[in-house]
Amino acid sequence: MKRKRELFVFVLFVLLFFDAAASTNAVTINEFTIPTANFEPGGITAGPDGNLWFGESKAGNNIGRITLAGVITEFPTPSANSEPNFITAGPDGNLWFGENHYNNVGRITLAEGVVTEFPTPSANSWVQGITAGPDGNLWFGEGGGNNIGRITPAGVITEFPTPTANSNPAIITAGPDGNLWFTEMNSTNIGRITPAGVITEFPTPTANSNPLGIVTGPDGNLWFTEQSGKKIGQLVLATVPSSGSWTLSVTTAGPGSGTVTSSPSGISCGFTCLASYSSGTSVTLTAIANSGSTFTGWSGACSSQSAGATCNVTMNAAEAVTANYILTGTTPFSDVPTTESFASYIEAIYNNAITTGCGSGDYCPSEYVTRDQMAAFLVRATQIQAGQSTVNFTCNGGATCAMETPYFNDVLPATDSFFPYVQKLKELGITTGCGNGNYCPSGNVTRDQMAAFIIRALYGGIAGTYTCNGGVAGASVPCASTTPYFSDVLPTDANESGFYPYIQKMKELGITTGCGNGNYCPSEDVTRDQMAAFLARAFLGMSGGSVSTLNQVYTAKATGVDYFSLPQGIIDQASITIQVVAPQSGVTYLLENNVNYVIDTVGNTFRITILTLNGIAGFTPAPDPNYVYSFNVSYS
Repeated sequence: MKRKRELFVFVLFVLLFFDAAASTNAVTINEFTIPTANFEPGGITAGPDGNLWFGESKAGNNIGRITLAGVITEFPTPSANSEPNFITAGPDGNLWFGENHYNNVGRITLAEGVVTEFPTPSANSWVQGITAGPDGNLWFGEGGGNNIGRITPAGVITEFPTPTANSNPAIITAGPDGNLWFTEMNSTNIGRITPAGVITEFPTPTANSNPLGIVTGPDGNLWFTEQSGKKIGQLVLATVPSSGSWTLSVTTAGPGSGTVTSSPSGISCGFTCLASYSSGTSVTLTAIANSGSTFTGWSGACSSQSAGATCNVTMNAAEAVTANYILTGTTPFSDVPTTESFASYIEAIYNNAITTGCGSGDYCPSEYVTRDQMAAFLVRATQIQAGQSTVNFTCNGGATCAMETPYFNDVLPATDSFFPYVQKLKELGITTGCGNGNYCPSGNVTRDQMAAFIIRALYGGIAGTYTCNGGVAGASVPCASTTPYFSDVLPTDANESGFYPYIQKMKELGITTGCGNGNYCPSEDVTRDQMAAFLARAFLGMSGGSVSTLNQVYTAKATGVDYFSLPQGIIDQASITIQVVAPQSGVTYLLENNVNYVIDTVGNTFRITILTLNGIAGFTPAPDPNYVYSFNVSYS
């Protein structure tokens, strides 16, 4: 316990060293009593909400929030005896903290204080200092695990062992050079880790100095305390002139795999993931997925260019980039042929362990998704995001979910095979049930319910925080106040007002484009093939699909059954645009209001049948056989 208390000594150094002049002025010190007795306060940080947030260990095991007026609210961690310690603001607008006793990284939302825990892969890791990195992730020290850990805002943890055994990595800070710097309490080293995970150790001149606190000073260097050396240390960084060079670090991530190359040369990752480039150099990175994987986008310095397999980075500073990959492959389901429009989505959620099918080697793509199936889909997807097993997951306190007391009257362990998933879904804050203490496991999931489930799973449950841009790049406003994207989902609609923010966010994230004609069809039930698309886009980074413009030559008939066919599965179409090009003038006409057609299915095809064509200026009285009709169908 002595070592844990000593972790906070460096705070005093920061206050004394960088604000010494204030000590000569008259000051007033106010104290505020914590509601829980016998606690030990830990780290404290300013939150993006204008309040202060701190850790309470020992008897408390809480995260505390104190307003500037001194009003304190406590939020318990799910795990008992977790000893929450250092805390920092994350890039996602939440607070992140280490649990020194229970080997978890914790996340707490600002609005309602919902706490989610992410266990480290290493047991007895002793999560200690934590900071936001330049790559959009959180980085932390594992004193017991002898690792530096990285956790994405989605909860995926990667560990990087330090070269020195039993070094006890403690406090970590983001350096001005684009790297992370940390102290090793049981050694004489200051450590540096690049965003790509390359660790270098720098020994202090004093032997057995036991470095503790570390911070970036106003001079652009690293300053640290030496607990046993009884000294303050300064690590001077090399100055990089404007004509010098900067380091570019590249990381590959995800359940899939691939490589990244660069032009100019230097990066060939997985082998060489770190290279230096002259200041001002424009570096083009290209992501190449390995067999069985698919590239899904960039994060870090290339996050704004996430749509393509290449990105450009101008090296005016140290930069870090991550290429993300998912697993793909051939679906094993006998009822999902390669011609199935949703086959790629179904393959993706199968290969990433979100689904196991419906039994007997089938997926049952046209069947509706029930609420208990939805629980399984979402729990597996959130486990993948957290880098955890989709099978061996636990509930509060590390208990086996199947052994817990049921949360809902109609979902019992003896009668419902989905019981562990429903229990976990409740603990994640994604559902409160369907009313009267029930979950309604056999009820079908409608499109509005689906939106709520997915957005809650992505943003920390019902109390999670998220905003929309309302169609304005860079804007951040409550989703409930944005202009409706769909004509059948309005904030004033009593039936849909509760789902309105979720559906707006789904649209902005590109998870849905609607059901056609500017509508969302909120009350329609969701089929399993449609759900595969929604899940793959939301949790695996896949993009929406569309059918390229298809040209069909019209045979002159006043009425008839001329049609073109599309694979089954595009019945949930977002929009249909029909155009015709007049051969005499080359003018293109939209025929939405000038052609009568019907949409139906025949066998395994979805078809549009042209019935009659009304006269349009520039057309000959009888339709010319050479008129080319252009059908464009996009789907969600």
